[in-house]
Amino acid sequence: MVQSRQCAAVQKKRGMMMAKRKNNRTLRTFTKPLLLFLVLMLLVQPIMGIPSTQAQSPLELKIGSKEVLRGERISLPVYLTSDGQVQAIQFDLTFNDDLLTLVRVREGDIKGLSVMANESKRKVMIAGKGSLPQGTEKIIAYLDFDVRTTSTAVNTTVRMDNPVIGDVHAGNIVSSTTFQSGSVTVKALEGPIFVGVKEGMTYGEGEMVKPNVVKPANVKTVTLFRNGQQVLNYALGTELNEAGNYLLLVTNQNGVEASVRFTIDRSVKLAGIVLDLYQYRLEEGQSQQVVVRAKYSNGSTATVSTGITYKIANASLARVSTDGFITGLKKGTTFLTVTYGGMTVNANVEILAKTLSAEAELLDIALSSGTLSPAFSSSKANYKISVQNIVNKITIRPTVKHPNSTLKVNGTTIASGSTVAVDLPEGITIIQIEVTAENGIKKSLYTLEVKRVTKQFDETAILYPQNGSTIIYEAPRITGRSEPGSKVEVYVDQRSVGTAWTGPDGRWSLVSNRLLSSGIHEAYAVTVDNFGNSKVSNPPVKFTVDTTTRLVLEAFPSEVEGDGKSQFTIRATLKTDAGAPIRDVRIRFELDAGSVREAEEVTGADGVASITLTAPKLEGVLPMKSLIRARVRDLDGNFLQENSIIVHYLPASVKGVVIDHTTGKAVKGATVELKEDFNGDGIPDFVTSVTTGEDGSYKIYVPQGNWKYTPIIKFNKEVAPGQTFPVEVKQTANVGDLNEIGPDKMVPANKNVSGLLLMTDKKDGQVKEIQKVLSDGEQIETKVTDASGQEVPGLTLDEDGRFQLEDVPPGEYKILFQVVAPTGEKLAAKAINVSVGDEQVDGELGIQVELVDPYGIVSDRVTGKPIVGVKMSLYWSDTDLNRKSGRVPHTLVPLPVLDDFPPNQNRVPQWTTEEGEYAWMVFPDGDYYLVGEKEGYITFDSREDTRNEQQGPTSYIRDGIIHVGDSIVEYDLTMQPIASPGGDSGSDSSSGGSTPPVVEKLPVITPVKKPAPYIFGYPGEIFMPQKSLTRAEMAAILTKVSLGEKELPKRQVFPDVGLDFWASGSIAFVEEHQLMIGYPDGSFQPQKEVTRAEMATIALKLKKLQEGDQSTNFPDAAKHWANKVISTAYEAEYMIGYTDGLFRPNRSITRAEAVTVFNKLLGRRLSKKPEQSSYKDVGQQHWAYEQIEAASTSEVVQEFLP
Repeated sequence: MVQSRQCAAVQKKRGMMMAKRKNNRTLRTFTKPLLLFLVLMLLVQPIMGIPSTQAQSPLELKIGSKEVLRGERISLPVYLTSDGQVQAIQFDLTFNDDLLTLVRVREGDIKGLSVMANESKRKVMIAGKGSLPQGTEKIIAYLDFDVRTTSTAVNTTVRMDNPVIGDVHAGNIVSSTTFQSGSVTVKALEGPIFVGVKEGMTYGEGEMVKPNVVKPANVKTVTLFRNGQQVLNYALGTELNEAGNYLLLVTNQNGVEASVRFTIDRSVKLAGIVLDLYQYRLEEGQSQQVVVRAKYSNGSTATVSTGITYKIANASLARVSTDGFITGLKKGTTFLTVTYGGMTVNANVEILAKTLSAEAELLDIALSSGTLSPAFSSSKANYKISVQNIVNKITIRPTVKHPNSTLKVNGTTIASGSTVAVDLPEGITIIQIEVTAENGIKKSLYTLEVKRVTKQFDETAILYPQNGSTIIYEAPRITGRSEPGSKVEVYVDQRSVGTAWTGPDGRWSLVSNRLLSSGIHEAYAVTVDNFGNSKVSNPPVKFTVDTTTRLVLEAFPSEVEGDGKSQFTIRATLKTDAGAPIRDVRIRFELDAGSVREAEEVTGADGVASITLTAPKLEGVLPMKSLIRARVRDLDGNFLQENSIIVHYLPASVKGVVIDHTTGKAVKGATVELKEDFNGDGIPDFVTSVTTGEDGSYKIYVPQGNWKYTPIIKFNKEVAPGQTFPVEVKQTANVGDLNEIGPDKMVPANKNVSGLLLMTDKKDGQVKEIQKVLSDGEQIETKVTDASGQEVPGLTLDEDGRFQLEDVPPGEYKILFQVVAPTGEKLAAKAINVSVGDEQVDGELGIQVELVDPYGIVSDRVTGKPIVGVKMSLYWSDTDLNRKSGRVPHTLVPLPVLDDFPPNQNRVPQWTTEEGEYAWMVFPDGDYYLVGEKEGYITFDSREDTRNEQQGPTSYIRDGIIHVGDSIVEYDLTMQPIASPGGDSGSDSSSGGSTPPVVEKLPVITPVKKPAPYIFGYPGEIFMPQKSLTRAEMAAILTKVSLGEKELPKRQVFPDVGLDFWASGSIAFVEEHQLMIGYPDGSFQPQKEVTRAEMATIALKLKKLQEGDQSTNFPDAAKHWANKVISTAYEAEYMIGYTDGLFRPNRSITRAEAVTVFNKLLGRRLSKKPEQSSYKDVGQQHWAYEQIEAASTSEVVQEFLP
């Protein structure tokens, strides 16, 4: 009865609600209610065994979610398991829109089940009486969805919160269990959409009124009212002109109605139009709607959207659609013109550079096989995937979050959402996915570790012999794996050789019951399981029987120190006479000494079996021999073949380390020899050699103690470019009583400093020991001093110039070499500083190889070629040192004549050779200057040399003084031709003090008449303003500014610039006109970067200017070879320095700096400022923006021709 009253109350209230809606319909003539039928299906499936009086076991309830259109019949499935007793199910229906109302709930065909609806709480109660039947039942709830708007975007969510399932006692739910909620989103059906008219709009004089809808074909009814009276037979799209108030109603095929109200008043005139903005700012690719409002004569305004024309002034920067959407295309500024009703208004449009995204993440990774572990997250970088062995290829489909991100898979660029197939060998395969943000800066790397499970053995497989192997047994044991518990029969050459049964692990083994002849055989196995099914191993195994074997035994090393801990390896190699390796053969090793007496190993695929052994500890000074035997066994343990080898256990070893003190590096790969004559008969009794390792170390085993060993070290050392010299030095090591040496029995060689003094023999151009270059009357004298200046004894010097200092304690030493002339006068040769540190290891040999090079070269500053016949004079400088030593300043230095000393026997003065060479060996501790003279050249005076160089420990060139302390000074110089245009020598050597030369008339350049671009950017519309210019690029620019677009024939004027080099024609052109020259070695070096000092030189050459007399004020260029050139270029305002006051002459000039200099030289500037930059990496804010643009275009004004 209670339930019946509740149901009646619901029906009564529902009737009241429907009546109320009917009244509302009368009041609101053009709004109709719409019904939504929401079907809830409950699928009831019983669970047996739990009485209704007890608390329920957890029940399974799954609620799905779905999105539907309004009016569509939906089914929201609910899966319920029950114990078959009295149940109750309660749904709380909650809504996010009050227009959705519960109407009624109807029973399904469930017997003994009643359904109630509580509208106030919006609940559905389903109660049972008695047992629920088996099977699937249905309950339907009807919901009324009253939409009081013509909008087409009505979204309503129906949510079933916390369904409750439990027992019912006395009308109450007990022992309840709640579950997760589900949802369904309801969308309104699409209604008519009007065009040509707008709600509430008044149309005045000259404005067209032509109502229509977006989809006329879907229209069902059209009703038009003017001033409350219906206009009969009105068709959409017909123009309206009569004044009045209009109402238009349109219903579509879905039954959805829409209305629009508007007014036509021709007395109202259009007074003007206004825009929402007069300055539109949007990025490249971004769109923005232009809103136009009409101003009328009655003072009203209205937004208009039809009858408007839009126009963009510069269509390359932006575009505008017919409905007023502006879309940015390229950075720049333009304007928009809007016309409506004969009236026009303008607005500025600024397109900004697109803000590049920094997002570099994946949205998802889809796989053809396997599952990502852990589950994918854009913030997780590393994943593991496992696939079965049958999967030999995996396809991945990565998708990026940002559409403009770049995606790479294993280094190959792919599109987002596309697939990539990756082959999967057995084991682990790494797949790397790299995402690069649109801005090119941020990157993310995702790593997939794919494991393909290793294939299990076949049902039937032969494991031994292996396919393609060679065996030595005529009756081999054949093994394999098959189905466990099966019978296996093996066939060789189509004949059975035996049967076997597989064990629980599937393995089987049998020995061939017949002998196999030498040669190639083919075997296969047939498995028969318990059900009679058979399987044949496939493919067959092919193997070779060859009983003609060869066993080779080797020891590494064959001589080892008998210290009880040194290890060595014995390697046995078993092959056939034909050289084929034999695998899977047992080899037994037997020893008569050492820690192991016997061992057994099996040969691998290379036929090798090896063991590592430890040498015994020797007592006494004599070496010991050990016999090691290796024997080959057959499968039954019988010996088939054997071989033996002798290993020598030596009582001690000599160790050492070879260091090149010239470079400070270890000498690796040097040969270390021992040749020892123990009995004094003149015949070496012990001869051996080793090579030094990566760290310069060596170790030699020696046969006896109480002997002084002399290791001889030999290696080749580069002493001059392209020249090596064979160095041979000695070391000593005293090996005493072996029982007293120590546990490791290693004796370090003595700490030595050894070396050679070399000189180039100009007679044949070869580097030799200095004593072989000097004449018989000229000797080498040497001494060693420590840090305090005290002489250190122990230095020996042989007749070939080899010196050696033994057992040197830690400290700093100077080794001084002087040449003693036949007159007895001593001349400076070389001084060497040697450092022996505390960390120097025992046995270290420091090798010092020094080249005495007294030769200088005089070359032409312009051509770089040597000058023959230059008179070279050497003078005493005017210094306190010389005066105190009794030397008269500005007088020729009276050097002793050395008869065999090329090229001029040490004479003063002397003349340079065809190679431009001169040479002096001078007195130590003196100050000198030299003068070079030749007709046609400016006299060279070293006192005007600005270089500052330290040469050796005590010699230097500084302030125009050549000071010789202990070592000779190497001095090359260049001389300036009197008729030369001056400038770019390409070296740091000074030209000396000279009068600015007169510029010689060079080959005529036919200047370009119309300026053309002389520099271009790189692919991708970039200029790279900070990139340096190479000499080849500089030559190309000089050709462009001189000749424009004229093509030059390819010519080769330098050996390192071939005809096929891209700039060969330009390089030949600039060399011909002396705008650039080569180097003293005859090369051009096209890839070398141009310095700022060289740019200054080129600027003066291009303008045909002479360098001035004034030195530069830049402190870092005051002593530079180009100081006056830099000063002239600065005074002419062609080049400037940096804000810190420095010029940085040796810094490579950048592309931006270079075009700035060239534009100044040419008086070149833009004829008009471009609307946007030609290069993506050079914005209008860049300091050299206009200079770069002027260099890259022909739209310029140029005042000067080159």
